[in-house]
Amino acid sequence: MNFITLKPSALLSILYQNRELIDVLFGRKDSIHLSELLVENQVENIKIEILKEREILHDFHGFISLDERLIGFFESFLEIGEVHPEFIETSLQELIDNIAFYQASPRREYARGIKQSLQRISSVTSREVIKLQKLIDDTYKNEDNFLIKKQKLEKYRQKRDVIIELIRQSEKTYEEHRNLLLTLDPELNNIVSFFRLSLRKNRDFLNKIQDQIIEYINKIKYESELYKKIQRLKDLKDRLELAHKTNYQEIIRQNCALIFNLDERPKIRTKVSLPFLYTDEGKRIAYKTAEKLKLIRADMRGLAQRKSQLAGLDKSEKEAQIDTALLVESFFKQTSDLLNFLLQYEFSSQLGVVSVEKRLSLYVEIALDYEEKLIFSDEFDYFTYRDALGATRRIGFAKIWKKI
Repeated sequence: MNFITLKPSALLSILYQNRELIDVLFGRKDSIHLSELLVENQVENIKIEILKEREILHDFHGFISLDERLIGFFESFLEIGEVHPEFIETSLQELIDNIAFYQASPRREYARGIKQSLQRISSVTSREVIKLQKLIDDTYKNEDNFLIKKQKLEKYRQKRDVIIELIRQSEKTYEEHRNLLLTLDPELNNIVSFFRLSLRKNRDFLNKIQDQIIEYINKIKYESELYKKIQRLKDLKDRLELAHKTNYQEIIRQNCALIFNLDERPKIRTKVSLPFLYTDEGKRIAYKTAEKLKLIRADMRGLAQRKSQLAGLDKSEKEAQIDTALLVESFFKQTSDLLNFLLQYEFSSQLGVVSVEKRLSLYVEIALDYEEKLIFSDEFDYFTYRDALGATRRIGFAKIWKKI
């Protein structure tokens, strides 16, 4: 009997009963000889035989190892181990398939599959991006061999490019099926908003990772050249040629430079002068600050989207077909902020009564789709309304203005 045929509760019970042994095997990664395992970890041989029968452990000529499926599960759940962009690709293909199934036959199970695929793409992409960042940092800090370090970073850069392309394909899939995804039901509308925001954040993070990889590779080149020079000096010293055939002592006496670690210096924050901002270094700092503000604004949009989720959309309300482009055009012709404009806007009588919840959803959708044409201010405001059940709700929102 292997562990796949066990019930989840039985499998969890077995793993818990043998948690110390499994922790040792997972931590070691490499196989351990049976005799060493029995002596050092005080494990009974009968337990190991039972775990081998259930394919939780494997024995290869006396060396015991944990099943690869369990290792993969632990690494995936703990967000460690290698990066696997193919997981994102699989989830994206599931989304495309479920959309095609729903268009051919609009059944509830296919609608549920669309929602699950969107959520899975968001979570898997975020997980793989986090793993990629950890691996890049770990490789640069802990790998001693310069050649291997560079090769690994190049490999991670290729995986970063693959994830960027999969994000682009995910966004393309959304654009191709936008009408379906935004009008199927209110729950899916909220899932789509989170899906798009998650992709945008991960793309921004991957751009930063690209800059970090380039920086690390340049440092490796410099450190490699420096290491070669040090090796050459050591070789000259060992052959007693450094003191007698070079003028290094004279050069050292003339050089009064103070050597210190730049990374460990205390950082002093000062106000930046206007003339400094016109320099190349000032321009670099300005761009870096702009990127941080961009992430803050993305968080503000996420806050607004979560607030709209809390509003609890009326499940029985029929989704109105609203021309968003025409609505945005009207917004740019007036002077109010986006949400107050939407709350006061008089929609066509053919649409019937457009609820506050729908107007909140439009607020989030326009903020995401027209980001480049809008100004996300740091100013917050609140308004109170009654939902479909008669409950009083107070909503906080970020004021968004048109660019002049």
